[in-house]
Amino acid sequence: MRQYSITPIVCGLLISCSTWADTLPEAIKDGLKLNPEVRAELAKYRAYRYDLREGKADYYLQIDLNAGIGYEEYKSPTVSKAKGLTRQELAIKLTQNLFRGFATQNNVKRLQARLDAQGLYAESVVSDIALEISKAYLDILRSQELVQLGKLNVENHKKIFQQIKMRFDSGLSDEVELDQAKARYALAQSNLLAQKSKLADALARYHRLVGHDAPRELSLPTFDYKIPPDLETAIKIALTDHPRLLSAYADVAEAKAQAFANKGNFYPTVNLEVEKRWDRNTNGVKGSTEDFQAMVRMNYNLYKGGADEAKYKSTVALYQQAMEIRNRARREVMEDLRYAWDTMTMAQNQLQYLDQHIQLTRSTLLGYRKQFALGRRSLLDLLNTENEYNQALTKMTETRYDLLQAQYRVVADMGHLLDMLKINYDVKTAAEKAEVESSYLKE
Repeated sequence: MRQYSITPIVCGLLISCSTWADTLPEAIKDGLKLNPEVRAELAKYRAYRYDLREGKADYYLQIDLNAGIGYEEYKSPTVSKAKGLTRQELAIKLTQNLFRGFATQNNVKRLQARLDAQGLYAESVVSDIALEISKAYLDILRSQELVQLGKLNVENHKKIFQQIKMRFDSGLSDEVELDQAKARYALAQSNLLAQKSKLADALARYHRLVGHDAPRELSLPTFDYKIPPDLETAIKIALTDHPRLLSAYADVAEAKAQAFANKGNFYPTVNLEVEKRWDRNTNGVKGSTEDFQAMVRMNYNLYKGGADEAKYKSTVALYQQAMEIRNRARREVMEDLRYAWDTMTMAQNQLQYLDQHIQLTRSTLLGYRKQFALGRRSLLDLLNTENEYNQALTKMTETRYDLLQAQYRVVADMGHLLDMLKINYDVKTAAEKAEVESSYLKE
């Protein structure tokens, strides 16, 4: 009797335990380096950081230097004939704001909150990209195992077909059985091609996300993160730690500070102004003049057609909008986490039944192979059981990877994916590094 391959049930089918060419954290680090979406968010973070520096400039002294030269023709009641002279002006003015209705303080708070929101949003994008890379990474491993299963399935069906052909040639089998064995053999080959196509798709997606081809060998990551005992605890962690939600909180703070900053338009503006002027040939008088002023000046707009009040009410409405966006983000985070949790729980429950199914189907298959060799089982029984066993192994492989991906997603939805993978990614440091690199490339 010919020998058939019985695939190990749980162990990786294509994963070698000798040397690994790449790991999941390494792949994620490579993918984050030049990812366009991440770099775009880092550039936006740098822009907001400079906006904050610009806002803080209102705290400091302003120095203006003015100079001018030109022709002046001056006529007054005391001068009957206009005199034309070359007028020359030079002035330096120092201005220090003393009060602006707390607009500067609130504007700085707004810009700081916007910067914080962008930094947290960038972290959320980084986490999302890391989750995508982990999915692509695991999809490659999944597809490699499924391709190996498909190859073993083709080999088993090939052996059955060869055995039936030998029996047909010897007159011990009819043409129907030969066609049946040949059809199942062709179906196994077709299924193998489909799995190879999925592997090619996974490799292409990996290249798009990471920026280079996947190595020939990938190490199967071990999941040793302690997931909370129940969904409610996981949701509490997500509402506290998820960067996308924290970014929404910062957006609310930004909108609130903007409203208070616009409220400053209802107050007067008080500045300290110190000015020194050097003029020559002014007002029809030939010669030099000097002027020095040190003044506290107040400007109080009494009426602007209701523009200030309308602007303030507009920002109050935007503050309410930011709160509703935050509420929507809370719901989305909880929804995503619930979905991932349900997927994880379902996969965990399926595995024990799939293991039983594989064990029993394997036992049945071994028995059918012996009985078929003795002529006590039909070819259809054997082929159906071969197919059922291969499908059971395929389902077990898919469910194992579904579980692993769901576990990664649960951790990501709690905001702890990078911490679990021990990837230290700081947005501020990454933004500064990207700025240096862009300056270097520009030169």
